[in-house]
Amino acid sequence: MLEVLASDECGGAAITMPLKSAILPFLDEVSPESKATGACNTVVKVPLGVWEEADGRKRWKLVGTNTDILGVRNALLLALSSQLSSPSSLPPTPRISGSALLIGGGATTRSAAYALTLLSLSPLYIINRDEAEVKAVVESMPGVQFIHLATVDDVQRYLSGKGREIVMGVGAIPAIPPQTPAERAVYEIAGAVFSLPYDSESASTTIPSENGIRPQKRIYLEMAVRPSPSPLA
Repeated sequence: MLEVLASDECGGAAITMPLKSAILPFLDEVSPESKATGACNTVVKVPLGVWEEADGRKRWKLVGTNTDILGVRNALLLALSSQLSSPSSLPPTPRISGSALLIGGGATTRSAAYALTLLSLSPLYIINRDEAEVKAVVESMPGVQFIHLATVDDVQRYLSGKGREIVMGVGAIPAIPPQTPAERAVYEIAGAVFSLPYDSESASTTIPSENGIRPQKRIYLEMAVRPSPSPLA
């Protein structure tokens, strides 16, 4: 792949899992978003203005960025705008009142977490089959408040009661049926979260709102595109 990127015929690349973190050491430059999340999903080639190869200098530099963040944020805001009485009044980066859910533990999950923090959502509850991956996500973003939902009992412990609902969620796991006990546990815990009642009476229908915007219905974005709907949805 690196040889293809270095060729004159290639103008860049889209990076998918599981290479979003693995590609970083091979890039000449990364965006602040890629640095913050440790993930890159887009590589572009920027000309250096040096066209002679005799001196051994590169003709291009490979620059990595993370457009997953914008994709997650914009998709969530599009869904939110459909719930408002005046969708055009929604600011580009509004403050959302409430907490959020993450399902996954890889580079895409970190990108989704970054997007959720841009919307002021906190804390971020995370469900994943691998506890070590959860720990890696938490350690990679020290300024973010994460809470690991490791069991169905954790859902009741942290989320039962008015005012503690999750208002937005992002799924970042493959869209295949669960096979192992750990994978099935992820589905069970997520199901427990989605089955919790949602307080729609305190939702925001107009902008601005003193306490931040609160969706009328819980919004869930699934990043796996095939099959649609996935087993989790």
